[in-house]
Amino acid sequence: MNNSLNLTKKTVKPAVSPKTLRFKNFSISQLILISLSALIFSVLILIYFDRISSFEHTQKAIAGASGSEVANQISFILKERQRHVQLFLEDNRSLIQEFLVDTENDSKFEDIQHSLRRTFPDYFAFTITDNQGVPLFVDFEGYVGDMCVMDIKTYSKTKNYTARIHPNSYKFHYDVIAVSSNEEDKPYFLMVTFEPDELANILKVAQYPGHELMLITDNQPQLMEVTAKGGRDKTPRDDYRLTADELGKILASHPIQHSSWIIADFQQPDFFAEYRKSTMVYFGSFLLLFGLVIATSFKLLRKEEHLRHSAELGREKLLTEVSKAALYDSLTKLPNRYLFDDQLKQAIAVSKRTKCYGTILFLDLDNFKPVNDTYGHVVGDLLLVEAAKRLISSVRDTDTVSRFGGDEFVVLLNNTNIYDATSKPQVEIIAQRIRSSLSEIYVLTVENEAKEDTTVKHHCTVSIGAASFNGDDSYNDILKRADAAMYKSKHQGRNQIWFDNAEV
Repeated sequence: MNNSLNLTKKTVKPAVSPKTLRFKNFSISQLILISLSALIFSVLILIYFDRISSFEHTQKAIAGASGSEVANQISFILKERQRHVQLFLEDNRSLIQEFLVDTENDSKFEDIQHSLRRTFPDYFAFTITDNQGVPLFVDFEGYVGDMCVMDIKTYSKTKNYTARIHPNSYKFHYDVIAVSSNEEDKPYFLMVTFEPDELANILKVAQYPGHELMLITDNQPQLMEVTAKGGRDKTPRDDYRLTADELGKILASHPIQHSSWIIADFQQPDFFAEYRKSTMVYFGSFLLLFGLVIATSFKLLRKEEHLRHSAELGREKLLTEVSKAALYDSLTKLPNRYLFDDQLKQAIAVSKRTKCYGTILFLDLDNFKPVNDTYGHVVGDLLLVEAAKRLISSVRDTDTVSRFGGDEFVVLLNNTNIYDATSKPQVEIIAQRIRSSLSEIYVLTVENEAKEDTTVKHHCTVSIGAASFNGDDSYNDILKRADAAMYKSKHQGRNQIWFDNAEV
């Protein structure tokens, strides 16, 4: 230590070095320029890294908020699925019991399928098992796989079930289980399988640029389950297991209740790399244009504030689109059954409070199936969209038009009569206007890229069932009465209006 001290003292010279002399020859403006350049360079470097950090923090905040909302939305859908399947079982108990008496009866089997398809447009398959989870009829087509049977057997023992994707040679799907609780019947389970397209649509709507939303399993190894493209079978990939590198790109994740899924928000590396690259180009330009450094920095800060504000607006817009995707029919843009259920319940409550009657019109398009059979589903979809437009133009602003599924629509007429449920002139006027409008010739244009557009003309009438209600009526009873009236209209020759078993 002492030697080191002595050496240091010997190297220190009192004379001024040439470098020190040259430094003293700099002018004040040069020194200020050098100091200001170093200061601005340091500030720009700090701002650059702050922008990168702030951008990544903003993306994580967006991923966390939107992921949480999507998780809640999917949990709600799964819960509603289970509730509606349970309601379906209770509403169709007698039909199911008739089928269980003779499982070889194809007619009863097809009746159950038809009822399921009307209630759940995205229904894929179903099976019925005893209370031990053993199927009560043979699935010759193989729609219900071993994993489904294993899940329902596990459910029979634990009464716990969480949704997960089931691989299948036909469709990748998830299941919903309902339990027969009628003491008079022998206990059994109804399992209905659904395609995950509805879940994929929610991910597609909520997916922010530079992000990829995905449902993955919460166990090891973690598997890809559903993406914005659909189930695993719609994603071209040999191995659905997520690698450590992919898991390291998760910005935020949330568990989803009633399922074995996690909603994960993956960053897209190219998107983040492009942002860093563009940011570096900006700051390189600032260094070259030294005289505009201060003004440009201020502009970038303003741009950063605008970016954050735009991100927040984009998040709010995405959340609105997520809610809209869950409550409105994707084809006709009309309220779907979930939203209609809520509006009908509100209408019943208002009717009970005001003593005013409301009316439900249950509509089914006549002669619709030949359109799909003859011209294809594209023309059928065009006809449904046109029918929805005519329905909206035929009712009042205070009324609600909803698509229940397939070619069935429901119209909620509020305050149709003041006190007298038997006098229904308003209902008759509106119903006749609807029938007349929907019975006009449909002229549908199918666009073709490779050749000229095709025009299809089709005549399609409508059968209407009407049921008035007040605050004392139940939700299920109102729909049953309207549905029964609609079927009465069909049995009496179609293109008619029936009101609670009495023709209008």
